[in-house]
Amino acid sequence: MSRRPRYSPETSPERDSGRPVRRYIIENEPEIVHSNTSDEEEEEVIIRRRSPRPGTKPKSRAYHTDYFLPVPPRDAQGHLVVYHVDCSLKGTHKAHEKTLAYLDHPRLYKGDSKMSALRGKSPIPHLSDYLYRIEDHIFVVNKRFNCNAYHSEALELFDPLPMPKDPEVPHSIQPYFFSLRHHGPLAIASSETMAILSDPLKEAIVEATGMTYKQVSNIDKSQNMNMLPHLLYHYRRYADEQASLLNPAQRHLLNDLVDYMKRSNDADYCEADELISQGLITQKHLVKLFGRNELLLSHEHGHPRAYTIDQPPKTGDDPLSLTAWAWEFNGLFYKENSHLLLHWPSSVPDDKPIPITSLSKYPLRHAPPETERRLRARGELFWKCRKGYYVSYDPPNTALEIQSGNPRYMIDVRTYHQMHTKAKLSPQDDLGDAINDPQIPDGPFALLLPPTILGFGFNDKKWRSLAVEHIKKINWNEEAFDRLVMQHHKKELIKALVTVHTASDKSTDIIEGKGNALIMLLHGGPGTGKTLTAESVAELTLKPLYRVTCGDIGTNPDEVEKYLESVLLIGTIWGCVVLLDEADVFLEERRETDLQRNALVSVFLRVLEYYDGILILTSNRIGTFDSAFKSRFQLAVHYPALDVAGRYEIWLNFINGLGTSKAIPSGGKLKSTHVNVDGLKEKIDQLAAVELNGRQIRNTVRTALQLAHFREETLDYRHFDRVIKVVDEFERHIDATRGFSDSDWAQHQGVRP
Repeated sequence: MSRRPRYSPETSPERDSGRPVRRYIIENEPEIVHSNTSDEEEEEVIIRRRSPRPGTKPKSRAYHTDYFLPVPPRDAQGHLVVYHVDCSLKGTHKAHEKTLAYLDHPRLYKGDSKMSALRGKSPIPHLSDYLYRIEDHIFVVNKRFNCNAYHSEALELFDPLPMPKDPEVPHSIQPYFFSLRHHGPLAIASSETMAILSDPLKEAIVEATGMTYKQVSNIDKSQNMNMLPHLLYHYRRYADEQASLLNPAQRHLLNDLVDYMKRSNDADYCEADELISQGLITQKHLVKLFGRNELLLSHEHGHPRAYTIDQPPKTGDDPLSLTAWAWEFNGLFYKENSHLLLHWPSSVPDDKPIPITSLSKYPLRHAPPETERRLRARGELFWKCRKGYYVSYDPPNTALEIQSGNPRYMIDVRTYHQMHTKAKLSPQDDLGDAINDPQIPDGPFALLLPPTILGFGFNDKKWRSLAVEHIKKINWNEEAFDRLVMQHHKKELIKALVTVHTASDKSTDIIEGKGNALIMLLHGGPGTGKTLTAESVAELTLKPLYRVTCGDIGTNPDEVEKYLESVLLIGTIWGCVVLLDEADVFLEERRETDLQRNALVSVFLRVLEYYDGILILTSNRIGTFDSAFKSRFQLAVHYPALDVAGRYEIWLNFINGLGTSKAIPSGGKLKSTHVNVDGLKEKIDQLAAVELNGRQIRNTVRTALQLAHFREETLDYRHFDRVIKVVDEFERHIDATRGFSDSDWAQHQGVRP
């Protein structure tokens, strides 16, 4: 049963006013002195707690502040929790203390009345002095409770007690006649703050969570305090992976804080654990996914991109703001910070779980294993490109993009920045000498490399941003040279020159650095194999082919000189086979009346003088070229018009190249067209009888293949015959219109024999 207050009225002599004072002695209650004057009764009532008897130890109550030094709870390992009780001092709370501090959780106890103060059993008499004397605690948690709010929630827990029959009992003591039958519930904190006392612990929190030292030092601010449980949740969940961030002493300090957070947020942590283990997340727990050094997966322009989180979100607001870094490359590797925003899907309720992988950005650990393998393979390929790499590029075809066949690029970021001095270039070098190691750095380095890299396209002479994962190793066609249709002794001579020049870098000229180039002139009619020879030389020597036409160069002498110098510089740096196709405008004989042409020829001669690589010029107007060039060419090769035997060999090469089926792009996909190879070979004599040059034969094969694909038929002689008839009709029409053939006109003009 509840203890009933025992009271007795006493009358004392009159005090200053001369009025009698009636005293009600209430036992088993804190000492409360309350003075109240009634205009009607003019009666003063004093309620006090009787002092303990001499020789007895007072019971622990909120007002006993000087009896003993409090001892922290035994389970507090390295930290202290202080429970602060605040009271408004209004109504039945007038006799309470405004603020008191305890070492244990406050509540009301069995037998307490409505006048009782919310309290613990272990009061702290002088909090500031007490905290000053603490030496072994690394952090202090301050929890605040409101006495008035607790009483409001606990009204129904009190049982009424019999009221005294004394009609003069004042209204002010009536709350004493209510009692708790059992202990009240533990009070719910209205707020919680923390003070980090240990500097080493502050440093450990900074390293483990990514918070700044200033934030940790001001952890009592609500924003910082709200984020700490989320960040420590992430550290706790992946403690083994985070171990490298801290030394053993720091880990020991941080473990106590993590354990406290786990106990204080147990329900919240367990709920997050359950969701994340299923690959799900709600907006409430979204911030818990991201911690210091967590690898983050994003998607940029259709490519996955990994980042390392440096600064986790400062708040749990939508959108989350993340500071992360990844590796960038401009000839040197450097870390670049990015501020990333993560929006919760607007169509999804905040409390509805969604797959983590449906977020626009999420930890890489939740991605399918194939994603990490893809990132690592891409990073390893990027590493191969860091010092210059000649590659082929095979991106997926798009409806609005025209792809040239077998495009090749030189990836050389340093040369790009040398050629584009205005391009933004960071002097930062975060990798150092490791860039020279043949092996890519260990760990997540490969995952964090960019998805794109700059490459120079030899088809259009432009620098482009290439998707690294579409870069392929070049499949060199070293047999192409052997399949050239030309006289054997000419082919052997060309092969000997380019092979020896490639293998030797010694100069045979008297003046050092002058005249070391291998310059060849290939002259003959259109479609006789001049350009194909240059392409085959590049394949034979495993070198890039840099093809330039007079249309690329221009006709202004100053611009021509500047352009040629840049071409030959690139040719030297990358070891290219430089092809000046249709170079007739530079080879024509100088005339006294054409000063601009003379200047072009002079510029061309001067620029070639000091080139050191393989340079091939083609011309179909050999009869007009300047005699000064004769000594510049180490070899000049004539390409006569194809005869029947030559055409037969070309047709055979193309038909063998078709194979039994040929894949053709169709609707963004590749579809195969079957080829009747045996039937075509039986008709090669008939095909070779038609006077076509090499380029026309190639175009005929391509057109016939497309016709068969369109008809959904097997490619055979019928398709070639149809195309050849159309081509022949066009040629006869031109000859009839002009009155002579191309070869007759060239011979008449003295351009070629």
